[in-house]
Amino acid sequence: MAREVESVYGLALFEAAEDEGRIEELYKEAEELVKILHNNTDLMKVLAHPDIKTEEKVGLVEKIFKGTTDALFTEVFKLAVEKGHSRYIEKILKVFIDNSMKKLGIGKAEVSSAFLLSDEQKKKVESKLLETTKYSSLDVNYIVDPSLIGGLVIKIGDRVVDSSVKTSLESLRKSLI
Repeated sequence: MAREVESVYGLALFEAAEDEGRIEELYKEAEELVKILHNNTDLMKVLAHPDIKTEEKVGLVEKIFKGTTDALFTEVFKLAVEKGHSRYIEKILKVFIDNSMKKLGIGKAEVSSAFLLSDEQKKKVESKLLETTKYSSLDVNYIVDPSLIGGLVIKIGDRVVDSSVKTSLESLRKSLI
C-alpha cells in the first residue's frame, strides 16, 4: 500500500506541475524540501504521531510551509496529513523528483575516485558522461574512496563502469590463482 500512496500523491503533484508548466522550478524546490524533511526527523515524528489531532498537524504544516514553499507542496502535505499518510511525504516528493528528472532529461550519477577530483576533472567526467548517455544534464554525486587506489567507479542507474585500480588488481589476482 505504501508504494501506492507515494505514487498516487507523487504523480498527482507531478501532473499538476506539468499542467502549470512549472516542473523544472518545482523539481529544484522538491530536492531542497527532501533534504529539509530528511534532516528534520522531529517534525516527521510529530506529523505521524497518533495522539496529536489531525487539525493540529494540518495547522503545523500550514504554519511551517505556507508562504515559504510553493502552494502545491503545502496542499499535498496537508492532504497527506489529513488522510493519515504523513509518513510518506518524503517518498511522495521523491516520486515527484524521479518523474521530473525523466521529463527534464536529468540523470543521476555517482562517481567514486581514490582522491578528490578537481573542478576541471569533474567537468571532463560530466562531459564524457553526457556524450555517452541520453541525458541532457546530470546530477553527479562525487565520492572519495581511497580503497580504489586509482581510477573511477561510475554508477548511472543500474549501470556500473569500474575502471579502478583496486578492481584491476583483484581481476589480476583471480586470474593468477
